[in-house]
Amino acid sequence: MSLPLFVLLALPALQAREVPPGPSANTLIQGMFARYDRARSYAGEIRVRLIRASGVSETVVRTLAKGDGAGRLLQSRVELRAGAGGFLRVDDGHLVWTQALDATSYRRERRRTERLSDLIKPLFDRVRRFAPRLKARAAVHQDAGGTPAWLLEGAGAKGGRVSLWLDRRSLALLAAEARLPGGEVLLLSVRGERWNVPIAATAFRYAPPAGAALLPAPRPGGLYGGNR
Repeated sequence: MSLPLFVLLALPALQAREVPPGPSANTLIQGMFARYDRARSYAGEIRVRLIRASGVSETVVRTLAKGDGAGRLLQSRVELRAGAGGFLRVDDGHLVWTQALDATSYRRERRRTERLSDLIKPLFDRVRRFAPRLKARAAVHQDAGGTPAWLLEGAGAKGGRVSLWLDRRSLALLAAEARLPGGEVLLLSVRGERWNVPIAATAFRYAPPAGAALLPAPRPGGLYGGNR
């Protein structure tokens, strides 16, 4: 017996509702930020390799942070190394200290209210500027032991392409890859993440190197003054 015409016409819509669409890329990113903001502490390392025709360079960022579990960043320590250079930034809860790793000078500034997720947001701000229209789909990240993931990907506004993998369960960032318009390839990996584990108070103390000079605070309007 054949099905009535109205049932046949309705089948495509019924089948479409059986597999609801996944979350949007923006929803997933906001969920990842919320995970940071709910954390009492975070420790992790991000490695970024930039592959050019002329060679390979690597930047390593190590982060320790304490939060109040409701979004507010209490203390943090960020160390960035790139080749022979880099910097150390320590927020001890009262002041922010910044020191170039290859220099004998440091800077001291008043701290401002920040969220724990502000530590990772600059990375995603750059991704959004590069590829404003990201799309999300379910995937498996093989380099992370076959971890079920959300793959966020999109074409660059001026060429190239970017892909990010978030753990499907926790929304933790697993890795990222960008192919830039000039042919360079950028590979990002996350290592040694630990959430909500005790961090020694000494990690957030800063002592200037012997003989180091205190630099003046930056002028309003950016590092060198003027408009932002």
